[in-house]
Parts: sequence; C-alpha cells; structure tokens
Amino acid sequence: MTRPTSTGPRLAAAARSTLKHAVLGAAAAVDRWLGRRRRIRVLFLISNPIGYACLKPVFEALREHPRFSVRIAEDIPGALAVVPDAAVSRVATHRVPASQARWLPWDVIVATDVVQTYFPFQPIVAMLAHGAGHGTMDRRSAVAPRANVDYFVGLCRSPQVNLCCLNGVSRLRRIEEEAPQLLGDPTKAFVITGFPKLDALWRQTRADRDHHLRQLGLDPARSTVVVTSHYTERSLLRTFGRDLIATLLASGDDVNILVTGHDRLWTDRLPAWPGGEPGGLADQLRALEQERPNLRFAIHVPDPVSILGAGDVFLCDNSSIFIDCCVLDRPILFFAHPDRMFHAEDVERLYRAASTVFSDLNGLPQLIRRALAAPAQQTAERAALVEFFLDRPGEATSRVVRTIERLATAGSGPGDRWREFRVAAHRALEQHGYKVDSGGGLRSARERDS
Repeated sequence: MTRPTSTGPRLAAAARSTLKHAVLGAAAAVDRWLGRRRRIRVLFLISNPIGYACLKPVFEALREHPRFSVRIAEDIPGALAVVPDAAVSRVATHRVPASQARWLPWDVIVATDVVQTYFPFQPIVAMLAHGAGHGTMDRRSAVAPRANVDYFVGLCRSPQVNLCCLNGVSRLRRIEEEAPQLLGDPTKAFVITGFPKLDALWRQTRADRDHHLRQLGLDPARSTVVVTSHYTERSLLRTFGRDLIATLLASGDDVNILVTGHDRLWTDRLPAWPGGEPGGLADQLRALEQERPNLRFAIHVPDPVSILGAGDVFLCDNSSIFIDCCVLDRPILFFAHPDRMFHAEDVERLYRAASTVFSDLNGLPQLIRRALAAPAQQTAERAALVEFFLDRPGEATSRVVRTIERLATAGSGPGDRWREFRVAAHRALEQHGYKVDSGGGLRSARERDS
C-alpha cells in the first residue's frame, strides 16, 4: 500500500520562493529605473590572479570615471592573496566581502571565471575573456579529452552570463562552432571589444623596456630572454624543468634571463617536476637567482607588462602569452612538444608561422642569437596572428567601458531596453557576415546560405 504524502509543505515552500523572487525582481526593476539618476554601480569579481590581471585595466578606468561607483570582491577566498602588496593596495579602499556584496543591488557584475556567488537581485553579468587565445589546448591531454573545451564558451553557456565581451571575431566563430544555440538566446548579447589586458603592451616602447629592466635590477644594455610556460604536462617548463634554465645560463652572462609562467605551475596540485617534487623547480630557481646576477624569477605577476615588456626574445609554448608576445612584435621561439596537438589546427599554423620552432634543447642558444640578430623577421606573421585573435589592439579598455555604460541602463530581463541594447550590439556584427533575426538573435552567413 502506497503511503500518502502531504503536498502542503512543498506548495508553501514553492509559494515562498516565488514570492521572494517576485519581490526581489520588482525591487531590482525599481532600482534600475532610479539608476538613470545616480552613478552606475559595478562589481568586479576576482577568482584568481590571472582574472585580476584581465580585469585590472577596466577596473582602473571605471574607478576614475565620474559616472561609475566600483567595488571589487573575491569570488573565491584568497584570490588576491598572491597578488603583490603594491597592486592590492591600489584596490584596498574599493574591496568588499563577497558575503556582503551579494546583497547589494549592482547594475553590472564583471568577471572572467565561473561566478560562484549567488546574487539574489539578478544583476547583469558581463564576462571578459580569461586569456587572449583559444584553440590552444592539447587535444591529447587528459585535461582536455573532448574536442569542444573552450573555456570562454563554457562560461558563456552559463545562465548567469548576459554579456559576452569578445577579443575578436575569431572568438565568435568558435562560439558558433561549439554552442551555436547561444547566438539566438534572448538573455545573451555578444560584443567585440578586444582584450583590455594587452592595451598597455601595445603601447610599449624601447624606453619602457629599459625602464622595466632597471626596475628588475638588470642591465638594459644586455639582450633579454623571457621564458614563459603553461602549466599542462607538455608545456615548456613541465617538460624540461631546471635543464632549460641551465642551458640558457651556460650560454654566457651576456644576456638577461627572465623566467615566468602560469600561476598553476607553482602549486602542489601538479605532478612532480622532472627530477623533483612539486614546487621543487620554484625553489631551485629562487636559489639560482641568488647566484646569478643576470637571472630573475617572477611568479604570481598580475601585470604582464613589466615582465614581457622587458624582453627582446621570448621562449613560449601553447600558452596564450604567445599572443601577448606577438603584440610586442619581438622574436619568439615556440616549443612544439612532439606528442602535442592543438585543438584548432588553424591556431597551430599561426603559432608556427609567427615563430622559430624547437622541440629539444640542442642548439637552443644558437637559435636565440639568430633571433636577436634579425628581430624584424616574421613581423608580418606575428601581425597576422594578432589580427586573428584581437580586434583593434590598444583600444579594448575604452571599448569595454563604453559597452558597460550602455549596458547598465538596459536591464537583463525581457524589457525593451535590453532588447534595444542587444539588437544594437548585434547590428555591429553584420560587418563580419552575421545578420540579426527578428528576435534580435544572431545568424551567421553560413547558416543563411544553407
């Protein structure tokens, strides 16, 4: 015999939840209406140091803007813990605990990662890219066993995200390939803004390079080799470890050597380094730094300008820092692991064309000297890679600011202002072969032709 169940408590709970959301929705609508008479409230959510570096240019621009009131919060506790004190002090007066921020009626929340905090007032969420590139993951890696693993596309899939700020049209093409249904989603809008993190690199000069080196205690008269690395198992430092640095040091003291890498390189979650325990390479590099005056080791660097801007030649792998180096238009040596495959073949071709490729340490010092002797070689290929990934480099921060200003008065629901904002944003994409359908969604030229 089936035991009878009572639906009364469940119905009461559902009614309370419905009432709560109705009240919060009404309060948010009133607040947005009043918002036309006050400053625009923007919250920057930080999940990790890389996210901070990506959001920092926009945060600093809005902080000085008379129309905006900005705050910054850690979406994951400790996200700013490894950021240098000098950088954190600049945002200290704007910080707010996430537990408090969630109950404040923000107009816009800006993030680069999965939003962990629940915001009952349901503000607009704008998502900026976590890096400059896409399609670079290792197809054979356990980290990325599936074909469709673009991190930014995954973020855009989230029901929380309303505005997707795209580095360039190639990013929109990637979304079209992996999640075409998003283009017609009425709660989402797509805007090509460029990548704010790289604006400062675009403006770097030789005088800036010399200044960065002096700040690091290095001689600007020497050429500078910058070593960068991703954290995945076939990345540059995960493959060669200390042997790479030893090879560079053995070539002589006539060059400066700067070593940096993805933040996850220095965590204990990764497997052991070649010949050592997790974290061992960092300890070895710190010890070498004390012995060799031409070596500097930089981890947890929130602003890449001071490191990359100091370089004359770069050693890179699949990391999107490769794109940052192309923005500087200086020679690149690209480590191509023999067992590694890019997810996107067109991206791998661009990486290889814009660099000198190497797969082991034999002859590496000679390749560096050749690159330093002919810095203009492959300039056109580096420019082609930048054009593929980034729209109008150097202007991204101001474009994001203008977009947020327009977005803040739109509202994220089905209201007229949101529709007007979305249609206007999508109209701007028609120059790239897209059309706006009757509902304001995007349709590609390929879909239309089919």
